[in-house]
Amino acid sequence: MSYHENELRLRPIKDEDLKRLWELIYKDESPEWKKWDAPYYKLKQISYEEFLTNKDDYVDHEQRWVIEVNGEVIGTVGYYWEHEPSKWLEMGIVIYDPKYWNGGYEKRLSECGLITCLIPCH
Repeated sequence: MSYHENELRLRPIKDEDLKRLWELIYKDESPEWKKWDAPYYKLKQISYEEFLTNKDDYVDHEQRWVIEVNGEVIGTVGYYWEHEPSKWLEMGIVIYDPKYWNGGYEKRLSECGLITCLIPCH
């Protein structure tokens, strides 16, 4: 299952996406995207092999999806329940690749309703 609008696509993460995600997230000690991310989440550079030990947190995980533009992985969308009984949900959109910043992708994901397709209705 995936959702798309023109060149923008949101879909489950597959094994073949792992190398690209590792390069975007963990390859560099101080990636550019992290300067704009929540400061209370520390990021530690890890090897690809170490990243693969946690692949179940990514591949076909219902709470984390990949963002593609023209077939290129550029980021992820994820969510978790802070407190499910009260429907308190935390969600994040991260565009890791700086060449796609300011392209309006986060806004388009929100406005067109693609993100709401991920969230389970209770």
